[in-house]
Amino acid sequence: EINIFFYVTEILPFAIKSVLHFIGILCTVGPSLDCSR
Repeated sequence: EINIFFYVTEILPFAIKSVLHFIGILCTVGPSLDCSR
């Protein structure tokens, strides 16, 4: 059984931070990407 509350409060924020960090790395190594938005 999946605990939705735990997923939303713990896993989801961590996943979002990881994605944003990954995008930030792409923006750093890939000047051709449009990262101004």
